[in-house]
Amino acid sequence: VIALAASVFASEVSYPLVRLWPPTCAVGIWRLTMAHDFKFDFGDDAARGAAEALPSAPSAPDAPRAGAVARVVEAREGCRPALESVVVEGETFQVSRAPQRLVEAGVYEGGNELWECSLDLARYLARTCGVRGRTVVELGCGRGLPSLWALRAGARVVACHDYNDTVLQEVTAPALKNEGNNFRLYAGPWGPALTTLLRRDFVDGFDVVLSAETTYRDDIARDLATTIADTLAKDGTALVATKRYYFGTGGGVRPFLRALPPALHADVVWSSEDGASNIRDILQLQWRPD
Repeated sequence: VIALAASVFASEVSYPLVRLWPPTCAVGIWRLTMAHDFKFDFGDDAARGAAEALPSAPSAPDAPRAGAVARVVEAREGCRPALESVVVEGETFQVSRAPQRLVEAGVYEGGNELWECSLDLARYLARTCGVRGRTVVELGCGRGLPSLWALRAGARVVACHDYNDTVLQEVTAPALKNEGNNFRLYAGPWGPALTTLLRRDFVDGFDVVLSAETTYRDDIARDLATTIADTLAKDGTALVATKRYYFGTGGGVRPFLRALPPALHADVVWSSEDGASNIRDILQLQWRPD
């Protein structure tokens, strides 16, 4: 067994650890297939937070980071993925199901999955936060469960951002349409270009900025912190749901907080140490009084 494992690892040096992160719901067990491909075995989650993927034709490859630019994305007509029900504090939402893919830095950043921190954030919003009549952005939305909640809760408009166009068009938008058309789609990496695009369309910034499971690498944790600071309205609130540590990739709460400007105050407003996953936190960010 040891010899077999050594030969497999020797043949898989092109698969860095970052492609395997972040882990999803309750159980994150690595499974080694006969084809020497690393995947996550998500196990059986009671809340069905991490759904088994349905077979489907693969999408066209997404552009790598080097060629990626921030851009507005149009919802694609005719995309009708299978949907599954996710219950949030007694309310049922229909989210798209999508094929599982390896997270690959700068190519695909995990938008097909429903990560457990997205469930945490949606549940926290349902218990504590009102968004009626407010502008909302979800950075790194993926399947967009928190965005679905915000649309149903009466947000004036929800801007949904993901790294990949195909995630937005084939996964996010079809589910959002079940809650109305009061949403906009934006793709590309976090940073000044995305900030410029969002502030062009939302001059005063956003009343509510949401993000879940998006601090899993040190570099993107810093980029996320900067983008939140540049798009949060002066009287706004940001909520970031994250694991406290992402082992092996340098991400987590600490690098994210280090990247925040001093004018932004952060509080941990919710935590989970259930023993079934990494410790998870929800951070609330607000501007300090002048």
